[in-house]
Amino acid sequence: MFSHCTEAPAAPSKLTYGIARRGSVTLEWETPPSMSREDVAGLSGFLIERRDTAKDTWLPVKKLPPKVKSYEVPGLPAGRQYTFRVRSIGIHGGLGEAVLPETPFTVADRYSQYTLAFLLKVL
Repeated sequence: MFSHCTEAPAAPSKLTYGIARRGSVTLEWETPPSMSREDVAGLSGFLIERRDTAKDTWLPVKKLPPKVKSYEVPGLPAGRQYTFRVRSIGIHGGLGEAVLPETPFTVADRYSQYTLAFLLKVL
């Protein structure tokens, strides 16, 4: 689907969890440090991937345009734990290194205001 090439773009930075809802979580990241927020000319977009921590396989979630810096990942079953990563996609199709959050995300059945405040404080 996507392949590495010799001109891999810089990795995005600071992948964090935003709002957690029942069955979904919002991922937020920043433009690669070598680029300004507006100067994304060397990118064709970002690729979000996820991995169930009980498995070894990374699965593609969504390809997004270069100016998008967040995405709500839907369809996450309660009780499972996931690791996410975001990779830059170069204008020639090459994939950059991945940025990952510091911890996996556990999908809860529902989130209270206390849980959300705690998650945001930790992150």
